[in-house]
Amino acid sequence: MKWYIQAIKQYATFTGRTSRQGYWMFVLFNVLFSFCASILDKLFGTEAGNTGVLSMLYSLFILVPSYAISVRRLHDIGKSGMLLLAVIIATIIVTLFFIFFVLVRVMTGGMDNLSGADGGIFFVCVLYYIAVTIWLLVLYCKKGTPGVNKYGPNPEEPEDAGYDTMGESI
Repeated sequence: MKWYIQAIKQYATFTGRTSRQGYWMFVLFNVLFSFCASILDKLFGTEAGNTGVLSMLYSLFILVPSYAISVRRLHDIGKSGMLLLAVIIATIIVTLFFIFFVLVRVMTGGMDNLSGADGGIFFVCVLYYIAVTIWLLVLYCKKGTPGVNKYGPNPEEPEDAGYDTMGESI
């Protein structure tokens, strides 16, 4: 629970590093709280379609800390937080393609299913999204760089752990 609270305290801090344990404990508690919000939505009858009001409010609340801790986790392995843009761009592309080519054409009766070039483009977009997501998952599971890197000190080591300011062993 301390990892979750620490992430909330660093609500919009996109600098520094977060350890694997800190990241995955945040993810665990985030999933648990999302599940609890969904159950509360069912109990209170606050569902609106597929999403409940409490779930929606929790998702909006946790959006910025989720991106912030993801960026700090990437920093821990020496990668730029800008890698998250790959997932965001892929999601936007797939969503826009789905809305434009699938829903509009199906609703107007111009297409019964995806075929030809449209189906190929959609398939490539989905594969790109899956590949980038798996790649980020692998990065999130990697051990952090020892010592200090360009994003700050290792969160799992004390400040005087025997590394110079460039992360080299002394």
